[in-house]
Amino acid sequence: MTQFVEEPLAPQHLLMMTNGLEDGERLLGKIPEHPGELHKSLAEYFDANLEVTEQDAAHLGIFWAWSLVTKEGWEWVALKKDHWQALGVADKERRYVVLPVSYFVNLYHRHRHTDSIVQPAVVYYCISTGDLKDSEPMSYSVVAM
Repeated sequence: MTQFVEEPLAPQHLLMMTNGLEDGERLLGKIPEHPGELHKSLAEYFDANLEVTEQDAAHLGIFWAWSLVTKEGWEWVALKKDHWQALGVADKERRYVVLPVSYFVNLYHRHRHTDSIVQPAVVYYCISTGDLKDSEPMSYSVVAM
């Protein structure tokens, strides 16, 4: 099991969260009200834009993670392991964590070789329905990265 240490959110994390929200809205042209609309908009965006950059993908990941925060009650966390650190979202008990920047950058690279992008909808569905493997509090089991 990967053992992360949670650290306080720093100014650079707050800037990433703000930029991701603003750029996600700019890239998609709106803030979808419902998670289903968000996933449809993300799929349409990736399918229609062959010139998506890694930065766009990272910002869309943060934009997507905001839906976990606002709709599912997850919280932003700054995690560290050895010399590695990342911004993520976790449930209140810290059983599960999603690392949205690396997750969407990885999706971006995979999408260039496939027809569609459906994984965020599946991950979101599993989180919203609680269909995740058992995990202990404070274990930070990675759901997506």
